[in-house]
Amino acid sequence: MADFRKWILALSVLALVFTGLASAQSGTSGSAISCTANSANPPQLRTEGYTELVGDIKLICKDGTAPLLGALIPQANIVVQLPGTITSRLIGKGVQAGSEALLLIDEPDSDVLDAAGDNYGTTLPQILCTTPLTGCQAWVGAIGGHMTAVLGATGSSNASINAPNVYYGESSGQSVTFFGVPILAPVTAGLTRAYRITNIRVNANGITGGGSNFTNVLANVSFNNVQVTISDPNPTVGYIQQSLSASFRDTTNSKAVATASLYQCAAETNYPVAFLRFSELFGTAFKTRVNGGTPGSGAGAYPNTVSGSYPIAIQNTPGAVYNSESDFTSLFSGTGVNTALTGDAGVPLSGNAGAGLADYGTRLKAVFSNLPGGVSVYVSTTNVNDGLNTYTLAGGTPEPSGVFAPYGTSAGTLTGSTSPELAALVPSEAAVDADGSVNPVNATIAGGTTYTNPTNPSTSGLTPGLFLLNPSSSGGATAVWEVIQTLPNTNESYDFGVYVTYPAGLTPVSGVTAALSYAPTPTVPFSATDAGKASSSLTIPRFAPTPTASGTSFLNIVACNTVLLFPYVTTAMLVAGQSGFDTGISIANTSTDPFNTPTSSGLCSLYWYGGTPGSITATATNPQTSVLGAGGVNSNVPIISGTTALTLASQSVPAGWSGYMIASCNFQFAHGYAAVSDVGVRNIMASYLALIIGNYSTTLRNVPEFTAVEALDH
Repeated sequence: MADFRKWILALSVLALVFTGLASAQSGTSGSAISCTANSANPPQLRTEGYTELVGDIKLICKDGTAPLLGALIPQANIVVQLPGTITSRLIGKGVQAGSEALLLIDEPDSDVLDAAGDNYGTTLPQILCTTPLTGCQAWVGAIGGHMTAVLGATGSSNASINAPNVYYGESSGQSVTFFGVPILAPVTAGLTRAYRITNIRVNANGITGGGSNFTNVLANVSFNNVQVTISDPNPTVGYIQQSLSASFRDTTNSKAVATASLYQCAAETNYPVAFLRFSELFGTAFKTRVNGGTPGSGAGAYPNTVSGSYPIAIQNTPGAVYNSESDFTSLFSGTGVNTALTGDAGVPLSGNAGAGLADYGTRLKAVFSNLPGGVSVYVSTTNVNDGLNTYTLAGGTPEPSGVFAPYGTSAGTLTGSTSPELAALVPSEAAVDADGSVNPVNATIAGGTTYTNPTNPSTSGLTPGLFLLNPSSSGGATAVWEVIQTLPNTNESYDFGVYVTYPAGLTPVSGVTAALSYAPTPTVPFSATDAGKASSSLTIPRFAPTPTASGTSFLNIVACNTVLLFPYVTTAMLVAGQSGFDTGISIANTSTDPFNTPTSSGLCSLYWYGGTPGSITATATNPQTSVLGAGGVNSNVPIISGTTALTLASQSVPAGWSGYMIASCNFQFAHGYAAVSDVGVRNIMASYLALIIGNYSTTLRNVPEFTAVEALDH
């Protein structure tokens, strides 16, 4: 397709050169037409974007030589060049192959008066030229006292039929060309002719290299084949800057994240471990698919066939600022053309949508890494700061369990939103339904049938609407939300909760991370090279892979641990079967209590430091070790809650040994008792409670502290 477009473009240029010469010889051209170019509302463009919409370029033209009624109007090639690759969608096939970039003559279908009060062109419907590779010929005509372009010369059956006034552009690299546009001189003093160029998208990321510096985007506009002068051919059509800031919030969503560290020995259910915050750096960074006027309407369904029965999203007022991912869309009229999605004779245009229409609103993505096995990780189906209460079907019936569709044609509408910030989870980063809209994924709900989004579900007692992620074997998973409601003049933030559920006894894991960015991005579902070029098949919008919070760790699951110090342990003068001293050791698992403390179980690792009594050679750097289980030393049966494990020092160290022992138990609330006694006839005994000491490797972590009740109990 790319080679065909280049070949046919070259032939078109040659054909129009000869057309321009023939027109000049007919006497319909003369003194130069003069134009000024401007872009009234240059938008802010996202440096992360591959398909950023630049501002409309409007050419206001005057003067020229009086045309002859019935004469062929000279045709010009109007060229727009940008400093970056033009990525407007490629649409159409064969002679209809073009791009979604459009040129409109005299603001059709807008009813806006020009400088002289002659608004005939603005009252006309938008009529598409269906041969963008060559343009459309037109003749000078007069309809209702207005000089206008018509389809045929005086006396022909087409002399009173208005000529096309909308032209597709042909894009190639950094330029887009509108071929064969009739240039009818306004002539009369005070009268002007307007040419509006819209729907041009540019690879902003390619211009800035993804940098954060503020960059102006200047266009260059020129006319070929017709004598036209442009007083300011380089209008500013946009300003590129960084648009997204992403961060992690703590478990209460009140401040920046401090990595949550949860105990593996205590089961958790829907515990909020972090909140992902996506913040726009200017008010129009986050956009709905189309200009949304009611809650959820920014999703914007659109037909993909002439007979489609879905709601139609039309944005067809020339010069209107829609602040959406879609720009100028229209239903065209005229010979053989009755919809933006079909070409002449009803031949469907290629691509996923019509001219100017994006495939979805701004999407926000979280890519998780190192998700632990055995842990169920959930994300909220909407942003938790949306003020949303419940979702209902269009008819007022509560949504059934497991269904979540705040927009779309079959599942109902969204109600109860008290905030303008609203985004919903979608199946994947580039998913598009057959009707051109996207329904959010079905939610997995932890009990109940009502969808709620409390700001702190762990304490509110309400059931949040959650979706269960499905990690890969490597621990990776992706969640994507689409913006369906926003305020274009306010810098907004969208917060999404991350929750975990797991049973007791989980294997510890550290460094669960996520990278936050726009979506979709390479390498799925397209490469970075392809994403930065014009395409007929890739979805719009597309973004560069520039995560703003890459690799941030927000969760550790740490081993439950109690460390006990037995400060004096001895087997002095011990002779097997005769006399001497030994030390009895008991360790109790006291996590069972009347205060609903989570119970846990596990083994204790025993580290023996010492040697011959009175030795001047330290052996603490090479301790003897053993394991204490429910069955004693070297038992692998966990010490369960509410029980005590017993051993003798002599079962782990040799006779004639004295020192201290540290027991590291992988459960909470271990307590120890030691008794030193002789084995002979004197029955001497001394006993003490083991000291609970800190574990240096875990005290540096943000491990949850005991509750007040637990502290008193233990």
